Amino acid sequence: MPNRVSLNDLQATLDPQTTFDWALWLPTVPGTSFTTKDFTFRCTTTNVPSQTHEDFLVETHGQQFQYPGRVTWDKKLDVTFFETRDGIARNLMLDWLKYIRDSFNNTGSYRDQFSVRAEMNLYDAPGNITKRIELWKFYPLSIGQATLDQSSQVLTYQCSFSFDRTLDIAV
Repeated sequence: MPNRVSLNDLQATLDPQTTFDWALWLPTVPGTSFTTKDFTFRCTTTNVPSQTHEDFLVETHGQQFQYPGRVTWDKKLDVTFFETRDGIARNLMLDWLKYIRDSFNNTGSYRDQFSVRAEMNLYDAPGNITKRIELWKFYPLSIGQATLDQSSQVLTYQCSFSFDRTLDIAV
């Protein structure tokens, strides 16, 4: 039986990971001339992708046994961007979406051309990477609407991205 948690246990705990020390990096933004810095510093909210083990039952001799199955990912990442007066955040996503499938010209690109391997980095207080998560075959699905309501708020867009899987990289 474990011992009760002591003050020494609590004091030995590392600093908590904060929700503001992160960055979402792309090697390139396909179909655009924008730099990846334009993408990264405008990201204001997102989430760390989830991973799940499916489970299955085996029934034998009147008993049921539950086993872990294959690993699955939610395959969708929502990111909120803030906009600047030059409109780069929205233009960046629209250009990327057009590169994937141009509805005006009825043309498109191959998945290997429009998807990238994105990287989510989490940082500690001094700025060291504490966690790296790669998102494979990452590309935008949609860009949401922005609310214009005469409030003193920053204009933001929510974008949904698709990816195949994640890979946590040891640092």
